[in-house]
Amino acid sequence: MKVLFYITQFNQVKDATKTYLEILSEALTGGSSDLRITKNLKDVKPVDYVITFTVTDFLKLKVNRPRIKIIHWFQGIIPEEAKLKTGSKAQYFAFNFLERFTLKFASFNFFVSEEMKNHYQKKYGFNKQNYFIMPCFNGVIQQKNKFLEKNYTLPKFVYIGSMATWQCVDQVLQVFKLVQDKLPQARLTLLTAQTEKAKQKCKQYQITATIDYVPLDELDKELLKYKYGFLLRENIAVNRVATPTKMSTYLASGVIPIFTNVIKAFNTFDAVKNQIKIKEASLEKIADQIIEFEREPINKKELYQEYQKIFEEYYKKEIYISEIKKIFNKE
Repeated sequence: MKVLFYITQFNQVKDATKTYLEILSEALTGGSSDLRITKNLKDVKPVDYVITFTVTDFLKLKVNRPRIKIIHWFQGIIPEEAKLKTGSKAQYFAFNFLERFTLKFASFNFFVSEEMKNHYQKKYGFNKQNYFIMPCFNGVIQQKNKFLEKNYTLPKFVYIGSMATWQCVDQVLQVFKLVQDKLPQARLTLLTAQTEKAKQKCKQYQITATIDYVPLDELDKELLKYKYGFLLRENIAVNRVATPTKMSTYLASGVIPIFTNVIKAFNTFDAVKNQIKIKEASLEKIADQIIEFEREPINKKELYQEYQKIFEEYYKKEIYISEIKKIFNKE
């Protein structure tokens, strides 16, 4: 099968995005995961499918090449994201139109979670069967010996990501301060490209933390130094439908995730013992839950087995490639 990616906004093709697109390419072409990408409409030549991942690209392509079959990957719920970032009602309604248009005319859709599909059912009455669900991930679990050699004695915390408000960095810092008040040996590291903003936030909350930036290809090794990783989110639609890649990144290096239960897709990890799943609560209660977890010793062999199972059943690209092939081979 011949596929082409029509992507005009190359700056949005981050590492996690590229991993997802490579899986689609490998599944659909049956061969190399190398991406055939163009940003020019004139270069869109006859292929079996063209793949887009922004609704603006989808509209442009559908209007100018109406006969081409288009596969669209929905990374997130764009109208709600736009409203959250800008507060603009005009943008919200514009993206509503584009999202509805894409769902109506796409030959096939990829969603990142069951909750995303449910969101589209409720909002637009989406009831087609032309979709497949695959979470976002880019971590590959490290070897067992790395887990067994890891030091889980000290409560060393890490946060990876930007200083964006929706990533709940302020809550992370406030929770850590409460934890450190009762566990003075606790330490925090912020791994972010926005080092100056991180310093300002730490100063605001009177927290001493290590602030650094680590390239993606070195991140798995760096994360072996830490016991806990923060992944807090507010209970809003954008977060309920999401599957943050940060989770796979943490788990791949044996970092115990501290995450909020609003991320519906991660309910699949409910049987996992080595996690701190936060219910909606005050910052004090979140801190208490972490402190309570810290009282119990870590069984490193058990932890590895739990995380390995997640990578075998939920974060295994071969499973998704196989299922996608089955769907398109039927066609």
